[in-house]
Amino acid sequence: MNILLQVNKKLLLFILLGVSLIFLFTIISINIDSSLEKIVIKEEDPNFDIINPSFTINNKKQKISVKAKRGNFLTDKLILLEKDVIFQSSKFKLLTDKVIFNQENETAKSTEASKFQSDGTTIFSEGFEISKNGDIIFFNGQTTLKINK
Repeated sequence: MNILLQVNKKLLLFILLGVSLIFLFTIISINIDSSLEKIVIKEEDPNFDIINPSFTINNKKQKISVKAKRGNFLTDKLILLEKDVIFQSSKFKLLTDKVIFNQENETAKSTEASKFQSDGTTIFSEGFEISKNGDIIFFNGQTTLKINK
């Protein structure tokens, strides 16, 4: 007699149904997880034009590198730099969170809390303005000068 004829047909039907349901739930859960990841990525990435922008201000004395986490073009010449904006040269480092950078004349302006660091000097201010290709830095608002020994 054939062994397949001796198998309980109801048991075989339940096993096939169970395997099919497990397979179906696995496919559905994978699709739900991937669609949730897409939603989370869209919520985390707001609209901005530049990711990790990086520029250099060239003047006669030094090069000043400008870096940020993100940026938006305000006009064809003005860029709004946001999140961990750093102006850095061999002589100083200037940190803030929001700056308007003019590409044409290589100037920058901020009204956010700023920290300037140089050898033996730290300046905290409510903003700054960089002009003349980085030769002149004006500190705005309440400003605190700390001289380190």
